[in-house]
Amino acid sequence: MGKAVASHALEWAEQGQKTGTVLVTAQRLLALQDAISKELPAAMRKGFAVAQIKGSELTLIADHSALAAKLRQLQPTLLKSIQAAGWNAEILKIKVATRPNTPPATQARKAARPLDETDLNHFDALSSQLQEGPLADAVKRLLSHHRTGSQKNNRS
Repeated sequence: MGKAVASHALEWAEQGQKTGTVLVTAQRLLALQDAISKELPAAMRKGFAVAQIKGSELTLIADHSALAAKLRQLQPTLLKSIQAAGWNAEILKIKVATRPNTPPATQARKAARPLDETDLNHFDALSSQLQEGPLADAVKRLLSHHRTGSQKNNRS
């Protein structure tokens, strides 16, 4: 949403009593969503939204069933943190529903560093202590792969 559209929407919401309640409700939902997000791992923060607050019942929508299952597992913890933040929530419902105009979730990329010579020496020492078997074979393949790769890089 561009700034012009957003400011126009805010102007509309601030015009009258009925539209003012829309703005207040939206602000409450966003504040509650922010409070819940702080309790979740980074990868889960953008995959849900607060759908409604009805009395002491809070409804969240999750973008997919796996996220909904994880939110259900965290339900007791989330309820405690929501209540500690001052919200009157006794029931937390979680539903699966895709949200329109939501960009697809991106997975957090793990930073991997290449194995240096010290790492390879440690794997070499481990390899000499292992009995023959699948683990020993895997360590030998790892050493072979990384030593071949590092020799190619050193030639360049």
